[in-house]
Amino acid sequence: MTMSYQKRTKDQLAARVAQDIPEGAVVNLGIGQPTLVANHIPKEREVLLHSENGLLGMGPAPAPGQEDYDLINAGKQPVTLLPGGSFFHHTDSFAMMRVGAKQTWVMMDLLTKQGESKVVKSCSYPLTGIACVKRIYADLCTLECTPQGLKLIDLVDGLTHAELEKMIGLPIAH
Repeated sequence: MTMSYQKRTKDQLAARVAQDIPEGAVVNLGIGQPTLVANHIPKEREVLLHSENGLLGMGPAPAPGQEDYDLINAGKQPVTLLPGGSFFHHTDSFAMMRVGAKQTWVMMDLLTKQGESKVVKSCSYPLTGIACVKRIYADLCTLECTPQGLKLIDLVDGLTHAELEKMIGLPIAH
C-alpha cells in the first residue's frame, strides 16, 4: 500500500538548502529555483551570495515597492545588496564560480512532468563537469552523491525509502 506524501514547495525546498549552507560560505545561486535560497539564509549566518551577472553580497528579495531593477539576480529578479557587497564584470563573475568550487549542489524537482526520474545512472547529454555534484536537493528528498552511489539524507514525510528507490530506479544507501 502506498502512503501519501506531500512534496516540498519551492520555498520549503529553498529553506532546506539554506539550512545546510555553512557559515562563511561563498555560494553561487544559479538561475531558476536556486534564486529562492537567498530569501531563507538565516540573518545571523554570514554567507556571501554570488550571482553570475556580477554581484557578490546579494541579499534577499526586496520588500514590495522597494525594488531596484538595476539590482537583479541571474534570473532578472530584483534583489538587495548586503553591506560590503560588490559589482564586477560578468566575465570575472563566471571565472569566480568556475575556479576553486568546493561543492556543487543541485536543487530540482525529482521527477519530470511525465513522472520519470531526473536522477539517472548515466547522463545522455554532454557533460560540463564529471562527478562534481555532491548533493541533490529535491522536492521529495535530499541525496548525497558518493563514490559508492546515492546516500539518503532525508525524505518527505509519508514517502518510504523503498518507494523512493522505485521512483529513481537506483539503489539508495541509508
